[in-house]
Amino acid sequence: SLTALARDRSGRLWVGTEGSGVSYRSADGSRWDLLNRFDGLKSDSITTITAVGDTVWIGTNSGLTLWNGKQVLGSIPEGQIAPFRSDVITGIVQHGDSLWIATAKGLYVSRISTGLLQWSGADANLNPNNGYQALATDGVALFTLTGNGLRLRRTFDPGGQWLIPGVAPMGTTLRMVRDRGTVLLSTEAGIFRWNGTDWDNLAPGFPSNSADPAGDVARIHAEVCE
Repeated sequence: SLTALARDRSGRLWVGTEGSGVSYRSADGSRWDLLNRFDGLKSDSITTITAVGDTVWIGTNSGLTLWNGKQVLGSIPEGQIAPFRSDVITGIVQHGDSLWIATAKGLYVSRISTGLLQWSGADANLNPNNGYQALATDGVALFTLTGNGLRLRRTFDPGGQWLIPGVAPMGTTLRMVRDRGTVLLSTEAGIFRWNGTDWDNLAPGFPSNSADPAGDVARIHAEVCE
């Protein structure tokens, strides 16, 4: 069961699974390797993967792990009091020196330069009881998908407010991903892409529904590849 896809700067393809860790293919396509709990992952159930250059942030249902391009460098929580209300990581965004994390029960931000030792809540005007299902950015705005719908913030100020983005008639949004600077949604009305001010429906012939969550991810990534 595949749960997440990402490609790093060197061209390695990263594939997260439900219960079997992360498989990653070499840039030349000649071999596959595996990362799992034996290598330092917090869990073998992968929820999200974000590549920033050759650095790869791996979210699991038990915390966050950093791959530095060669090996697992560390995890959160690790030998400390858990900084999150939930360790189920649902979204990861790195913006400059800031690392933003979505979890099943909260949004958080920390500074990479300080070792991610202190985390601040970043969902001041949202209801954490709705849960957070994803986090993504186009480099300008930040988006989160909650149980109560999609929300946007136009600044990366930790105290900023979340807004309802755009007015496109999407129906229910099932999945959200970021790929090569683009934020994409799979919805009941098709696949939408953020254009900076609103949403463009790229594939009205591919509506999504909650009965096929894995297909939502496949459709989004297929569209990006095309």
